Amino acid sequence: MGEYLMTEFSFLEQNGHLTQVKVDEMLRFMRNITAKVPSHNTMPCRIILLIELLNVLLNVVLLHGLCGTIHCILLHVLRHISVLYYCLPVSHDGCEYEEREKAKGIH
Repeated sequence: MGEYLMTEFSFLEQNGHLTQVKVDEMLRFMRNITAKVPSHNTMPCRIILLIELLNVLLNVVLLHGLCGTIHCILLHVLRHISVLYYCLPVSHDGCEYEEREKAKGIH
């Protein structure tokens, strides 16, 4: 146990001659406190106009594509409804209509 205390003290004594660092702290008065983010008036206008133009064009393209998608879905649903309309026995002469078209050679 005596050796342990000696090694511990020698370790402390080895690192005891470090340089003395003096830290000076001074009171500072703040002046001109400004925001880190610039206000809206200081933003570049040309880049924003270009981005807005691209945004409008992209929205037009997406809207046009969405209209085409909705049109395709409606056509698909209407085809299924027309098939049901012509083949259901409750419909108004649905199956007879198909037989007449087959006889005419249209269908």
